[in-house]
Formats: sequence, C-alpha cells, structure tokens
Amino acid sequence: MVSCGFEKNNKNAINFVCIVYICIIDLLYMINIELYKGISPGRIIDRELKKRGTSQRSFAAMIGEHSQNLNAVINGRRPITIELSYKLDKEFGYEDGFLAMLQTQYDYDEYKRRAENKLYPGRPDISKILFWDVDFDSIEWGYRKEWVIGRVMERGNDSEKAEIARFYGLELSELENYKPVNSYRINPEAADKTNR
Repeated sequence: MVSCGFEKNNKNAINFVCIVYICIIDLLYMINIELYKGISPGRIIDRELKKRGTSQRSFAAMIGEHSQNLNAVINGRRPITIELSYKLDKEFGYEDGFLAMLQTQYDYDEYKRRAENKLYPGRPDISKILFWDVDFDSIEWGYRKEWVIGRVMERGNDSEKAEIARFYGLELSELENYKPVNSYRINPEAADKTNR
C-alpha cells in the first residue's frame, strides 16, 4: 500500500492543536489566578452564590458541607480546606485546586503584610496632606513602602524626603529609584524649553 504521508501529517497537526489548546488553558488559568491574587476565596465563593441566587445554607446542603463551615470560609474566619476546595471547584466549574491556590496566595500575602509592617514600626514624621486621599493613620508603612516613598518623592519637600529616607534606612540618593514614572510635578527644565 502506498502512503502519501497524510496520516502522519494529520497526527502531527492534531498533536500541535492539542499542545496549543493546553497552553491556552494554562495561560487562562494563570490569568485567572493573577486577577484574583490576594483576594480571600471566601469573597469569590460569596460572589458565585449571589450570582446563582443561592443561599449559603442550601448550597452547603447540596455539596454535603456544614453551613457553618461554609459561612466561616466566606466571612474569612476560617481558611478553605482542600476538601472544600475540591467540592467547590467541581461545583463552580473551576480548574482543579483553583480555590486552594487562592487560599495559599491569600495566606502568603497576609503573612507578607504582617512581616513587612513589623520591619517599620511607628510612622515617619511627614505631612498628612501628602496622603490626602487615604486614611493617614491606617497606612501600612512597611507593606506599602514603595508607594509611600513614591508619593513623598512626587509631592514631598526636601525635609520630608530626608525623613522618609531616615525612616526606611535609605540614602537620599536611593530614593530616586522609587520615583514614579508618571509624576504629576512639572519638570522646571522641560517647562523652560517649551516656553522658548
């Protein structure tokens, strides 16, 4: 029997399509994780139940879970277990382990927040007006270090820049690394060139 190679090329094409499909699914999965990174799985579950118009109690009964356990996860009083993640992933049509990975990422982010805030106890002696758009007294100075330095670099005066360098244990020259790319300040040199 004479073969023209069609069967071999067809198998290669099918293999290629399968590989592309798997890569796309993996990419979408990573994008979903990035979109939800740092959000408690309980909030995702709550949103899903609201979209479905289902009560926590009836949904818990449907998946064979105690409603108190589900409620504790939704309200952030308890982390999601592997068993519950498995049940919910199947019920909501998520990838295997999606909610468990979100819980791990959430736990990691919470630990990071606490650890970084311990590095910088207290607060710098800078003007509250620099942070007019947030509650100054609730700023997490360690966890939000880059944002704080960027804001001071963008809007602060020389004494506030010196204070922020002291507070974070940096040299004044190191603060330039934190300067925002899209600064709101007008560069005086650039303004002079356009006025000529």
